[in-house]
Amino acid sequence: MPEQDEILNMGEWYTLPQAIERLNANSGYEVDPSTPRILARSGKVRTHKLTERATLYLRADIDPYVVEKRGTKVARAQRQRSVEMKRQKAKGGQVKTRKVGRPQTRATRPRKTQPVAQDEKQSEGGRALDLAG
Repeated sequence: MPEQDEILNMGEWYTLPQAIERLNANSGYEVDPSTPRILARSGKVRTHKLTERATLYLRADIDPYVVEKRGTKVARAQRQRSVEMKRQKAKGGQVKTRKVGRPQTRATRPRKTQPVAQDEKQSEGGRALDLAG
């Protein structure tokens, strides 16, 4: 980020509308207008704050960046894994598979119960007695 008294070369920076236009061209579809700000916040694009409302985005960071639609990286990784498994099967090698299942949440996780001593819990007619009160 340039210092305050340094003169900016505006050829090296994009304004927000210019950055959005460039990301649209790179990605092949209309990206969300907040995408450059999100990329800057996550540290993927360097910025320079001109005023409270105006921010510039470094051209060298925006130009090569391609925004993919949600889920495309996951789908690409699954296809790649499938291709690798087929190659290993064709070679006669052992294929490593991973168990895919639903992640356990609080609702599906088995409960851990503490054993209760018999003298702590006394019941009368099927109901527990409050021994403290």
